[in-house]
Amino acid sequence: MNLRGLWRRKSGRALLCRLTAKAAIGECEHTVEKIRTRKEDEESASEKLRQAMQQPEQGLSLRQSAIWTKERQLEMIQLDGARGREVIMRERHSIEAVRRTVRKERCRQRRQWIHQVKEMNAKVLEQVRPLAEERKKKREQATAKEDAAERALAADIKTIEEYLPKLISLEDIPVNPG
Repeated sequence: MNLRGLWRRKSGRALLCRLTAKAAIGECEHTVEKIRTRKEDEESASEKLRQAMQQPEQGLSLRQSAIWTKERQLEMIQLDGARGREVIMRERHSIEAVRRTVRKERCRQRRQWIHQVKEMNAKVLEQVRPLAEERKKKREQATAKEDAAERALAADIKTIEEYLPKLISLEDIPVNPG
């Protein structure tokens, strides 16, 4: 009985130790599982925070890129404007020279027209005067119609010579001054 009792006591203790060890192992496994779950939760929360931080950073990066692009476009527009002004200033002198040449040519042409009209008027008067002189030599009296026609012709020529320079201006009058 002693041996049996002893064996029972030993096996009871061993059983108790085994049960205690299993309980301790189960408790450790449960603790390890809690730690693993907490670690996964923390990693998940950390990943969510990282993604949440990346979105504003990406938005900021996109906005900065858009601002940089707009600044470059503005610089290019300003540069183009400056270049355009430079070209305009360079071309202005040549355009003004061409305009002066055109104005001089037009003025010369107008003077020529006035001169041609005056020459034609003088020729007409030269043709009428001999007729009047011939009548005087023959001592003929001009008819009222002939006399009126000669006076009207002389008055017309005088009017033409008086107003022609005003009608055909020697200077260009700009349509759109400025």
